[in-house]
Amino acid sequence: MTACLEWLRQTLVALSGVGLAVGIAAAEPPAVPASQELSFEEASSELFRLSDTLAATDANLRAAQSQAESLKWLHGPVVSLDAQELEYQKTLDISLGGLRAQAQSTASSALAGINATGVPGVPADALGAATGQIQQALPSIFASIPDTPSVQTRSTVFRPTATALIQLYSGGAIPAAQGVARSAVALADAQVAGSVDALQVQLVRTYFGQVLAAEVLAIAREIRAGFDRHLEDARKLETHGLLSHTRLLQVQVARDSAQRSEDRAEGDWRNAVDTLANLVHRGQPGVRPTTALFVLSRPLEPVDRFLDSADASHPKLREAEANVDAARQAAKLAHSRQLPSVYAFGSYNLNRHDELVTEPDWIVGLGVHYTLFSNVDRRKSDRAARERQRAAEAVERQTRIDLSTGITRAYDFVEIARRQFLELDSSLAAAAEALRAQEVSYREGEATNTEVIDARNTLGQAKVQQAAAAYEYDVALAELLLASGESRRFTAYLQSADHRLPFNE
Repeated sequence: MTACLEWLRQTLVALSGVGLAVGIAAAEPPAVPASQELSFEEASSELFRLSDTLAATDANLRAAQSQAESLKWLHGPVVSLDAQELEYQKTLDISLGGLRAQAQSTASSALAGINATGVPGVPADALGAATGQIQQALPSIFASIPDTPSVQTRSTVFRPTATALIQLYSGGAIPAAQGVARSAVALADAQVAGSVDALQVQLVRTYFGQVLAAEVLAIAREIRAGFDRHLEDARKLETHGLLSHTRLLQVQVARDSAQRSEDRAEGDWRNAVDTLANLVHRGQPGVRPTTALFVLSRPLEPVDRFLDSADASHPKLREAEANVDAARQAAKLAHSRQLPSVYAFGSYNLNRHDELVTEPDWIVGLGVHYTLFSNVDRRKSDRAARERQRAAEAVERQTRIDLSTGITRAYDFVEIARRQFLELDSSLAAAAEALRAQEVSYREGEATNTEVIDARNTLGQAKVQQAAAAYEYDVALAELLLASGESRRFTAYLQSADHRLPFNE
């Protein structure tokens, strides 16, 4: 009988493993068959190389740069070449009434002068008879000339012309348009930097999220395995009459609950695997992370340093500043529509041998253009542009406030997670010692099975809490660096970490 009781005591001690895992490092890691191992740095490099989001922002930046370059010479001349094939008809009506009377009078005077002076070798009487006849015929001759004869011509002309135009004064429209283009480049560049920072934070959450999910799954599997052993031994105890059927059913219910918890943990882990694989464009069977969760035991630099960094170069602030500058330039452009413009121009006919009578060979000149009346209310348009500038300036001020708030909040979260992680070191040591003491007391008959199980649960929960604290630290650090515009420094913090959790991927 004494031997039987001792066997029962040892069996119950073994069954106390139904709680959480005693040590995460000893737990069975989830299998990722033929998956590719990637460190965090390698995953980061792959993400930036393959990200469609980053490719889109890079393309937008190149487009904005090209657009700004295209407006670089707006102050220069515009030279164009035109070639026209013209078929035309021209009708001219010439008024000859006054000319006809004047010509008849002139002819009469000329005949009279001939009679007076005579013509050498011609008898005077013959000359007089001839001029008299002509004088009599003059009215009928001039009467036959129409008052307004019509001349019509029809022809085909090839007219190539070269034209040059240069804007001398635009009311500020040209520098404003160039300023808008430069602001677009600054905005696109800030968006690229913002995309890089956002991707870095997304990778931290996803990469270390898979690491944490593997830790939780390993614990869940250990719990379920403990309940399997517990249930098997409980059935043996019932067979020997040492355990009631009601207690056996309680163990069965607890085992089934542990199995459901494991199934949920495995589903979460597989989802984490898929998410990371899709993020770094790896597909199935997924990625096996090789970088463990980490924590720096020392506090970070003072929060003011992160605030200064954000004020100097944060992408969101740069975006807001670019939008303000673009709105300011747009207001200048709207105001320029109320001012005149001055331009110089010139044109040269390249086919002078086949030009119209009324066309010049070449022409140069100065011109002034002013719109007296427009179908758009220019004053209200100017007012709208100024209001958009005020809106952009308000957004910039609010962005500064939001960044300051976000940095302070993320900084506090990093510090809280760091302290929790370090405090759990002593909690883990205390929980391990408590479990050891309970096991000794149980062997001596001074502790119950429930007390041993609670001690194991406490130790396992402390391990889970420490892993969660490390994950929260890593994510909060990434968000702090995002808020301060320094996401690229995450790897430097990772490499200098002095606490790393046991790895279970």
